Amino acid sequence: MGILDRYISVEYLKYVGYALATFVVLYLVVNIFDTIDKFFENKVPTNIVIKYYIYMVPFIIKWLMPIAVVIAGLFTIGGLSRNNELTAMLSSGIPFRRIILAPVMVSFMLSLVAGLWSELLVPHTNERMFSIKRVYLQRLPEIESARRSDISYQGEDGRMFFIKLYDGIRGMMRDVMIFEFDETRRPERRIDARKMTWEGDHWVLYDGYIRQFESGVEKRVVEFERMDLDIPEEPVDFLIKEKRPEEMSFAELTSYIGKRRRAGMSTSRDMVELYLKIAVPFANFVCFLISAPLGIRRQRGGIAVGFGIALFLGFMLWGFLAIGRAYGEAGIIPPFIAAWFPNFLFGILGLALIWRAKT
Repeated sequence: MGILDRYISVEYLKYVGYALATFVVLYLVVNIFDTIDKFFENKVPTNIVIKYYIYMVPFIIKWLMPIAVVIAGLFTIGGLSRNNELTAMLSSGIPFRRIILAPVMVSFMLSLVAGLWSELLVPHTNERMFSIKRVYLQRLPEIESARRSDISYQGEDGRMFFIKLYDGIRGMMRDVMIFEFDETRRPERRIDARKMTWEGDHWVLYDGYIRQFESGVEKRVVEFERMDLDIPEEPVDFLIKEKRPEEMSFAELTSYIGKRRRAGMSTSRDMVELYLKIAVPFANFVCFLISAPLGIRRQRGGIAVGFGIALFLGFMLWGFLAIGRAYGEAGIIPPFIAAWFPNFLFGILGLALIWRAKT
């Protein structure tokens, strides 16, 4: 990287840092004014409140970095233009596409870093943030007890479990109901048992009956005193609390989606969230492509107008993202298109503007 590339890259990264810091502070201030009274009402310790907002920061950075990149691109190229540095570079025969090559590469690296950030840090901090909200604001238990009641659990191979009481320490359930479904999600078999216990390496049902269905209609009932049940679920599976998609890593969400598919359940919403885990970090790269050529033109109003344009572009991106997500979750468009549509749109527009820019 030459001197000119280093100079532009450093300026660009400085603007990214300034914009990101500003957005984080503004977001926290607004959120604090919105929620601090709830912490006071519940007499939450100050150190817990501080931890809550610290855990929120990675989430804020993930979602607001693309807007910071738009601002940085506009102000970096705009600064070069205002100071006539861009004119000097172009006059010396350096094409505009070559001038922005360094920040383009930096933007791509930022996307990779944002992807790692979203995968390795954000799910864990989100989980801790939601845990604080659960315990101190909703007044729910901090962790799931080894003894649980009224459980509904989606298992493998299309099974659905309803359990009145579960003792995870002893591996014993009371009043168990298990539904098995066919390919069309109609009930194929229902098993009711007074007790279900884990004995060595498998489950055993006691004092119950099996109802067989054909085309959704009950055909016969068979009683039993004891029956071995061969299923992949183990005692620990019924103690695991399902996480939200934003609390899962890419690998965890992929595994969760596979489980729901094997159970015959819809995965459209989860697939959209899975693709967003890649699409959102990549938006940092796309946002620079569209902001750099716009920075060439000197805008009347200076910084204020540039800041307004950046916010407009950023919120347009998230607006298209919200639309795509809604249509994807509803199953109207494929999940991949739903998550990546804003990137495709802004990327094509950015490349077209760069192609038409000064050479």
